Amino acid sequence: MVVADPMRRNLESVSRHSIPENTSFVGAVLTGGASSRMGTDKALLRVEGVPMVLRVARAILGAGAKDVCAVGGDAPSLEALALRFVPDEALHQGPLAGIIGALRSAAHDVVVVAACDMPWIESGHVAQLVTALGTRDAVMSASNDQVQPLFSVWRRASCAQLEDAFRGGERSPRRAIEGLDYAIVNLEAGPWSVDLDTPEDFEGVTR
Repeated sequence: MVVADPMRRNLESVSRHSIPENTSFVGAVLTGGASSRMGTDKALLRVEGVPMVLRVARAILGAGAKDVCAVGGDAPSLEALALRFVPDEALHQGPLAGIIGALRSAAHDVVVVAACDMPWIESGHVAQLVTALGTRDAVMSASNDQVQPLFSVWRRASCAQLEDAFRGGERSPRRAIEGLDYAIVNLEAGPWSVDLDTPEDFEGVTR
């Protein structure tokens, strides 16, 4: 079930950023984490009145994505936000499993992946990563040379290598990407790289 009208209008109302015209991409927000440190579902926590998952989805759509899905988590709540839901095929196995699920479900070759707890990602950041992909297999973001693997862009064809790594016991996207043709892109320092993992993190930015 997708409740489309009012929320979908909100999703599409953000301004779009310039990406080469022949680049078609989709997005996936990782929402399948256990949120054990937060104590409640992080994806649905509101920052400035908007659920974090929806803030991230809006940024990706604003850059020109054809579609955005939510991978894992509470299906009814996420579908009520007009997000297409993709089940987490390997529960509680970390973000690499979510990235693989996003790539498997993608209808387009290029997939932007972002964690739901990075609510200050903006459309301009998404556009920079998609533009930087070029002919590469993947791009990961970084802030002040600190790699942020959960804000990244992947080609669907890279899924096979990630699946092999996962079957071999790897759970880190940062290590699983080795062997692919990839780049690390330093984005301008700012709050976009902040992730909210604990109640203290959340209270510190929302009070």
